[in-house]
Amino acid sequence: PEEDLDLISVHVYGGLCRLAVADASEVLLVEIYRNICAWALALQHSLAGPTGITGELLWGWASGDPLWAQVLVKGVLALEPAGSEAAPDRQLLLPGNLPELKAAALQALSGLPS
Repeated sequence: PEEDLDLISVHVYGGLCRLAVADASEVLLVEIYRNICAWALALQHSLAGPTGITGELLWGWASGDPLWAQVLVKGVLALEPAGSEAAPDRQLLLPGNLPELKAAALQALSGLPS
């Protein structure tokens, strides 16, 4: 249900805002938060049908909070596939359509209502 996503989003948002990577143990935590953002947006993107996620959908899912919308999109944009220079030791599974999801998330962010 939507209420469950709202509860999760509060914790993810708080964690991402407070988190400053200080040592190797926190790197995995940052990756986990980014993955939560990616999978949440991937789900929204796939459920949105052929249009994918739009600025209006992102705005609604972020409960009208522009900072939360930006944090979600930033979490997705910061992800790199396993084996890339940016993430040689990636341990977490990413959405298979990550490049498409990144493009859709950025387009949705640029289309937020004013």
